[in-house]
Amino acid sequence: MGISILLFGPAFFLLVNVSVKDGFSRGALLSVGVFLSDLAIVLVVHFGLSDFYDSAIFQIIFSFIAGFAMLLWGVKTIFGKYRNFLAGMHKGSSKTGSMLKGFMMNILNPFAFVLWTTTVANVSAHFDPNKEFYEQTVIVAVISILFGLLSMDLVKSFTFYLIGKKLKYRWFYRLQFVVGILLILAGGYFIIQGATVWYNV
Repeated sequence: MGISILLFGPAFFLLVNVSVKDGFSRGALLSVGVFLSDLAIVLVVHFGLSDFYDSAIFQIIFSFIAGFAMLLWGVKTIFGKYRNFLAGMHKGSSKTGSMLKGFMMNILNPFAFVLWTTTVANVSAHFDPNKEFYEQTVIVAVISILFGLLSMDLVKSFTFYLIGKKLKYRWFYRLQFVVGILLILAGGYFIIQGATVWYNV
């Protein structure tokens, strides 16, 4: 369940967008950005900082920041004019910008922290903590999962790149609208989650 959310979270829709619009190379770089953000979260969990982001204050602040960021991103995507969209199609995105988009979209997803905490815990349960190199073994196992997810993202990027070559600009413009709606829904959900935690404190 957790891994499926990682595969089809907000970063997935951004991957679709970038791969169709800017091609496989930019989609691949975005996937690398997502990979690096997941790796950063795993290292945070591994070094015992999970108690910090499990705290109510972190959940409230982070949920509001992530929610409003996705909300604004979605609104901008929906209300972008067609002529600006066409100009952006010809302009493309930079290599650094693509990687940064992937990193930020994934790191702003509060579920990523929860899911990787659960994943690391589940992986750890399969190994004997009394054995030598226990921690190293757990990290290698989790990083193997990360590389597996990266591989799947690269396949998805290439697939959507091929689909994008068949799409007319008008159809892709409509796809942008759907992505914007999904980002708004995700942003609204995170804001509600933050408000719920705040109310229950």
